[in-house]
Amino acid sequence: MTNTINTEVFTDHEIQAINFGEEGAELSKSLLLFKVLLNRGVNMKKVFLQVDYLYNLEATNTIANADLLPYLRDPFFENYLRENNVENFNANYYIPFYRYMTNGYKIGVREFTMSAVNKKANIDFKNGYAAKYGRKGDALNVVNLPDHLKGRNSLIDELMQICQVNNIELVFFTAPYCDLVNDN
Repeated sequence: MTNTINTEVFTDHEIQAINFGEEGAELSKSLLLFKVLLNRGVNMKKVFLQVDYLYNLEATNTIANADLLPYLRDPFFENYLRENNVENFNANYYIPFYRYMTNGYKIGVREFTMSAVNKKANIDFKNGYAAKYGRKGDALNVVNLPDHLKGRNSLIDELMQICQVNNIELVFFTAPYCDLVNDN
């Protein structure tokens, strides 16, 4: 999980922070992570949510759901995956190792194996920020900003409602873009 918020900026000021940002994460995944934190009893006063070029998108990506497959037996995730009509849910649920064979590119068979033998993962859990030095031109995954924004987004509305009920301040922000991005 990289390049959203550098948590050291907060911890340097003695403020606890966790970065659950992920490049290209859709709002549905951000909402899910937020619900997971609340479900697990994590107390929070303020949440920062990056809302950029994906604002108009409300659908759930099946690749994003692949991240949840290792937790398929957890009732919270099982319900979420069933409610969101995950492709091949029954095969993933009932056939041993099926989910790892079909989604290995995303959930990482190596990561699964290393976690099973208590070895360190390839993921940096330190602070979630990695500067991108030396990447220019074609090396960047340049995205275009939308030419218009929808009036409302049901995922953001749901997140705002949950925050209001739980007395959590919600702060939206947009990350800076390089000059290669087409801003329509």
